[in-house]
Amino acid sequence: MAIAGILAIHPKVLIVDEPTAGLDPKAAEETMGLFEKIHQQGTTIILVTHDMNLVLHYAEEVIVMENGKVALRCRPDELFGKDLSEYSLEVPNIYRFAKDLQGFGMSLETKNLRSVEDLARAIKGSYHHG
Repeated sequence: MAIAGILAIHPKVLIVDEPTAGLDPKAAEETMGLFEKIHQQGTTIILVTHDMNLVLHYAEEVIVMENGKVALRCRPDELFGKDLSEYSLEVPNIYRFAKDLQGFGMSLETKNLRSVEDLARAIKGSYHHG
């Protein structure tokens, strides 16, 4: 595996471009799990992707590029609270579902949504506050 050779030199920064493209869901999850472990061991991972579900789940900071320039720099929860059509970005599945629930009248806090578990807690919390 090419990644093993790269990691043998213990880089401070690793840039990966669309690392899950063409992978089945299980292989994609395993690949991102590997990058997560590498990050936990101190390597900064720069993930270049169009997959906003990956951005939501794994990114600590997001940089949106437009015409080769930085258009926006923020946390994932800040990004997905905005109108993404301006940047031609898709809304992650969790946010899309949460917005659908809000459209049906559910008072739902969407800040800090990063996983299905977070969404479940937000739904549960809406029943205690609404």
